[in-house]
Amino acid sequence: MMNGNLDPQTPLYLGTEVHRHLVAGTSPTSVTFELVDLAVHCTMANSPVDNSDVPCGLQMMLSWLGSGLQAVNTTCLAHLLPVDWEGTTPDTQDLSTEMFGVPDLWQL
Repeated sequence: MMNGNLDPQTPLYLGTEVHRHLVAGTSPTSVTFELVDLAVHCTMANSPVDNSDVPCGLQMMLSWLGSGLQAVNTTCLAHLLPVDWEGTTPDTQDLSTEMFGVPDLWQL
């Protein structure tokens, strides 16, 4: 199970509560919880990293599936990109153009 700490739809306190209930109903080692810093809802897709085109959440899920559901490789957490509050990266400018019609987030 993973949860972003900027997720407005599943706030961290709800994610940890769900994890607690899942662990209570199973073997404590069968359900892990990974906090993905600066990730929003749909953490699997919304956790960009600086060293791959594959989001960290997806990397972790694929590692877990590849291990036969035994272990999660969390090394990608050290490569999470910070939020681009300045709006200087091409991805942020493209999203701003798509959402607001202008590449400069603060031009509105």
